[in-house]
This record gives sequence, C-alpha cells and structure tokens, in this order.
Amino acid sequence: MFVTVGIISGTFGVRGELRVAPTSDHPDRLRTLPNLQVFVYKDGIRDPYRVLQAREQRSFWYLRLEGINTREQAQALIGGELQISKQNVLPLPAGEYYIFQIIGLQVETEAGVVLGEIVDVLQPGANDVYVVRNSQGHELLIPAIKQVVLNIDLAAKRMLIRPLPGLLDIEDESHAN
Repeated sequence: MFVTVGIISGTFGVRGELRVAPTSDHPDRLRTLPNLQVFVYKDGIRDPYRVLQAREQRSFWYLRLEGINTREQAQALIGGELQISKQNVLPLPAGEYYIFQIIGLQVETEAGVVLGEIVDVLQPGANDVYVVRNSQGHELLIPAIKQVVLNIDLAAKRMLIRPLPGLLDIEDESHAN
C-alpha cells in the first residue's frame, strides 16, 4: 500500500527541516510533494504527515512536515523511510513498471511452464534482474530485457517470458545436485 520515495538522512537548520536522500527516480516527484500526505516509516511504525515545503539542493530533498517544528523532532525521524500511498505514484510511460508492481507476478514461459513468483528485483547495473522463487523454494534469476520478457499483464498478475538458451537448463542442473 506504500511506496518509499526517500530515506531521511539528516536535518537542516533549527526549525525541523529534513534532509531526504531520494530513492525515486521520477524527476517530477519533488513537485508533487507539497500539500501531499506522506508517511514516515521507522522502527515498524508508520506516521502520517503533510508536506508544507519541499525543495531540492545537491541531489537531496529538503522538506518541512506539518508538526515537525524543532531540530529534535526532526532528528527523531532520521533513518526513516519517506513513503507515499500507491495511489499517489506518478504514471510511468507505457512498458515501464514500478518494482512494487512486478513483485508477486507469476512467471510463465511461452510454452506454458510456470516457473514461480517474482519475490525481488535486483538492480545490478545495465538491466534489472527478477528473482523468481518456485514452489520448492528454489530461485531463478531472469534478466529484465526485451529478448526475455515478452509480456507483463498486471491485471492477471502474470509475466510471460522466453528464456534465453541455457537459462533454465543451468538452473535445473544446479537443483539436481
């Protein structure tokens, strides 16, 4: 229900301004924050706040939240995740998806073989890698490239893939041992 858009990394000044390291790669995210209800998730507790002001400086966001008026109040939030509700995410171009939309999809080959469910998305560099866990608990890594991912159907919670030669053979051999 919530998406993390930043991590509170420090404070600025004495009036409770927060320094946030953004985790959102959407360049328009900061402009949508003023007057938006956000949440700070820390130590298993999620508290709601309204954003009063938002600005960017040197790749950090600086936010004033309603009810946070002192440096001490702001310091108590350091390390917390700045979150928004999923209904407030910005739309992506066609064919692009948020990680929270990908996790939980069932992965099938074009031959109809169910490989398992996506449990994580790794971001090692050039392309994402989907971590798929089958019913026996074995994991398979699927590169998120056009040659492999044929279709993503969010409504059906399904991803259709065409495995590259050797992708599944190697995985099957490693689980035979």
